[in-house]
Amino acid sequence: MQAPAPSTSFAGWSATFFTRLHRYKMLLKRRWYVLALCGSLGLAYQAYNVSQKTTTYTSTGKLIISGVLNLQDSNLHKEQGINFFGTQLELMRSADVRARASARVKALHPDLTPSYVDLQAVQSPRTNIFILQATGADPAYVQAYLDACLDEYIRMRGGMRDDLSQNTLASLNTQRVRFTSRINDIEDKLEEFHKTHNIVFLEQQSEAMVKRLSDEKNKLADFKKEERLLTLMSSDQHLDKQVQEASLATSEADPNDVPLLTPAMDFLREKKKLDRLVAEKQRLSKVLKPAHPKMQNFDQLIQLQQEELDLIRRNSKESMKNRRETITLEIRNLETQITELEKEASEINAKKNEYERIKRELERAQAEQDRIIGQMQRVDVGQKLDQEIISVLNRATPARPNTFSATTSLVQGLLVGLALGVGILFLLDRIDDRVNSLTELRDHLQEEVLGQIPLDANVAQSPESGLIVPEDPRHIYVESFRNVRSSLLYMELDTNERPKSLLVTSAIPNEGKSTFSTNLAITMAFSGSRVLLIDADLRRGSLDRSFKLNADQGLADCLGGKAKWQDLILKTGYDNLELLPRGNTPGNPGELFLQSNTSEIFREIRDAYDYVVVDSAPVLATDDTPTLAPSIDGTIFLLRMSHTSMRLVTNALQNLYQRQVNVLGLAMNCVNTQLPEYYYYQYQEYYSSRPQQPQDLSKKS
Repeated sequence: MQAPAPSTSFAGWSATFFTRLHRYKMLLKRRWYVLALCGSLGLAYQAYNVSQKTTTYTSTGKLIISGVLNLQDSNLHKEQGINFFGTQLELMRSADVRARASARVKALHPDLTPSYVDLQAVQSPRTNIFILQATGADPAYVQAYLDACLDEYIRMRGGMRDDLSQNTLASLNTQRVRFTSRINDIEDKLEEFHKTHNIVFLEQQSEAMVKRLSDEKNKLADFKKEERLLTLMSSDQHLDKQVQEASLATSEADPNDVPLLTPAMDFLREKKKLDRLVAEKQRLSKVLKPAHPKMQNFDQLIQLQQEELDLIRRNSKESMKNRRETITLEIRNLETQITELEKEASEINAKKNEYERIKRELERAQAEQDRIIGQMQRVDVGQKLDQEIISVLNRATPARPNTFSATTSLVQGLLVGLALGVGILFLLDRIDDRVNSLTELRDHLQEEVLGQIPLDANVAQSPESGLIVPEDPRHIYVESFRNVRSSLLYMELDTNERPKSLLVTSAIPNEGKSTFSTNLAITMAFSGSRVLLIDADLRRGSLDRSFKLNADQGLADCLGGKAKWQDLILKTGYDNLELLPRGNTPGNPGELFLQSNTSEIFREIRDAYDYVVVDSAPVLATDDTPTLAPSIDGTIFLLRMSHTSMRLVTNALQNLYQRQVNVLGLAMNCVNTQLPEYYYYQYQEYYSSRPQQPQDLSKKS
């Protein structure tokens, strides 16, 4: 059964762990002197302390926290429980206790010579016991000094408690006198109020005022409701409403018994007459013509009856207006009365509230006076009792000599120094933003990594020795450039057309850019492609010297219009590889890339070759590369491991992206092959030029 593949998260964690481990290993290799220096300083410091040490003696004493007498309804002297132990420890070690102990020893033991004593006080874990230790050079003085510290500490606590009790009694008595005077003032104020006001009459007057206010407000609400109805209704609507009410009254009783005195009743009566005349006219119209005297007589009667109804409507409208004005006057009178009543009620309530406030103030003052008197009684009882809760458990023991190990002290000093050195190294590593591996690079940048070029010591000494040659024995070095070539040939692109012109640049100088450009061009030429290598570093380019060629003219002369690029091509000695050197550097080389013919020249060169590799200046050194890069199909950004700052790399890439440069990916130069993630060096047996011959089994048998 096949074992399951490790998870991606575990693989990522493993790569990060081993990469980080290798980073610290390289940091220790570069900065080993930091650990050596810090360890030496720690060792020297402890050696000095050991040389200065003298024989000392230690005496031990103990204090215990005991219980207190608890009297019912009495609150005796208590300590602050939250910070009690810490406070007592500081008090035991205080300068006052030490000074009083020194004076006590001098008075009780004048024969002892005073000397410095180190006093320590700690709490025994999970107990109420304090342990005090005194250390000094004279054993007799140390024991006497510790006994004096125990006694003086207990005495100081007793004095502090007595002072606290006296101060508390004085403060409470002052408060009692103040509250007594206040109670007398309040009682005088209450007696004066009784003389000027009748409390029973105020209560009765308040109840009557509340009832009267309620009645007046209800009456006001009814008037306002009627006023709103009269305002919203027209005279006809009002008359119709009255007619409906009158009609209801006549339907529920005998018509002869209902007095038709109101305008509504009159209107209803006249309306019925009109209805009868109209009905009679309609009946006669069936047999008589309109010009008949009876018909004309009915018309006159109907007209007179209609005029009578109009007169009733006008009277109703006038009556409605008069009623609305009357209601308005009633509302104003009621509002005035209610305002006066509310004012009187407010005055009555103010007097009642003042009386209640004086009573509550008197009750609070009396309660506070009773509380203070009770506290004074409890403090007085506590003062008469011995309430000390800390006592001596063990007196000072005879002082015994202290032994120490010089070896242990030296080892401790060495370990502390090494720990300090490790901290300094860690801080230096946090400050250093240079990357050392592919894993760290991916944590900072999202661009694709095209390949990793291993570190070759010969290249650093002589750039010419870094060029790849046919049958080159540096298998790992050569294979890394083949990997870059394959990455370019098979990389995923947004367009079907693959880049033919490639510009190689970096953030800063000395990152191996020229050697990388040359070897990339050589590797492409080895595959059978016609390749042109262009030295576009017009300030410091030296590719012609790498091929041991003499070039009087080059790219600068071509861009300046002094020669055609076809006439400046040089043979490099490699099949399918040609060189366009830098040429004569003008005073302002960066201006040449801004000319109108620059894009046309590089387009012609691109069409003439299978691939064009352009070696350019660093991005942050000049503005030449950001100006030239948009004219090239794609850009390869080179960075040197353990050399290039990520801050500078980010700034350089941002500069290129702002110019709309097509960055194909990153190339890592000078990679340490000892990294766990570097793979080519692990399979060196595949680089052997002679395959292993199979054994002849027939001879063996």
